[in-house]
Amino acid sequence: MKPQALLLLVLGLLIGPGYFAFCEHVSGRPGQTYALTERGNRWTMPDGSILRLRGGMAYKPVPLELTPDSNGYRLRFSFNVTQADASEATNEYQVSLLQSDTGIAERSIKVKGRGKVDVALDPLQILYPGGYVLVLEEVGAPPLAVSGVSLQIDTGVEKPKMWIAWSGLALLVLGVGVLLYDSIKQARKRH
Repeated sequence: MKPQALLLLVLGLLIGPGYFAFCEHVSGRPGQTYALTERGNRWTMPDGSILRLRGGMAYKPVPLELTPDSNGYRLRFSFNVTQADASEATNEYQVSLLQSDTGIAERSIKVKGRGKVDVALDPLQILYPGGYVLVLEEVGAPPLAVSGVSLQIDTGVEKPKMWIAWSGLALLVLGVGVLLYDSIKQARKRH
């Protein structure tokens, strides 16, 4: 194997899939952890207003202090599914981040499985510092029994720059191309 091909393969793996996996799963600092256990169809918000839910139940809203200095924020939910026959059932949730009565971000979550089920959302970018409220709402009646949810908010999460990941993939393909070219060249010399 040529050293140039090996170098291209190693750089391609590091810059492409390695960089992407680092940003998606490793980057950031673990932050606050919250336990969500209480559910209801109406909640008093930190500003005194009442949040009423038409479609179902929601966990008690979590007040958060967020600033642009700690961007990006990754929300990691851990659902404790206690139902024994949870083979095909799926719970759906809507995650909403509010600043006073303005929706800042909404994401959907699907939970399937049994025991501890972890779900991590894509990083959120906060533009203005201040008080926010996170609401985890059930979409419809959940078929799976969940005894509790924990929420961890990571800070300083890197969002992958896709041009870097694609450059790494191009190096990887180039390295494979060099290996194929060399093996074809060696096979022709033998004949």
